[in-house]
Amino acid sequence: MVKIFEYRFLWSGLLLLLSLPVLTGCPGPGDRMRPDETAQVSQQDESVCFNVTDGKLCIPPSFYRFPDKGQFIVEYLLTSAKHEGKPRNFVVTLEVNHGHVYNVTPTEREISLPYCRYALDTPLAACQR
Repeated sequence: MVKIFEYRFLWSGLLLLLSLPVLTGCPGPGDRMRPDETAQVSQQDESVCFNVTDGKLCIPPSFYRFPDKGQFIVEYLLTSAKHEGKPRNFVVTLEVNHGHVYNVTPTEREISLPYCRYALDTPLAACQR
């Protein structure tokens, strides 16, 4: 009787271990989390501009007109012809008040940050280097 119980228990455990990769999938290159980056926001005439490493990305009012008041989360993806397969995802939070644009620091729910931000309590810019 004890042998039958051990046999069933062993096979149940083995079946569970073998079925886990089928249920959860195998990790692959697409499963890696890439932390978001953030950028400073500025205003040129009526355009809202995001300061990127090598220049500015501006949204003219002909493309989108921000209201005179409110907070916004803007997310954009930059791809490079030189560095294929490594897109950069930016999340920028901004506030518009009486037609002027201000930077707002994104919260942990609005941006995915690298581990160092949580574990070491370091500033956001230090984790993005």
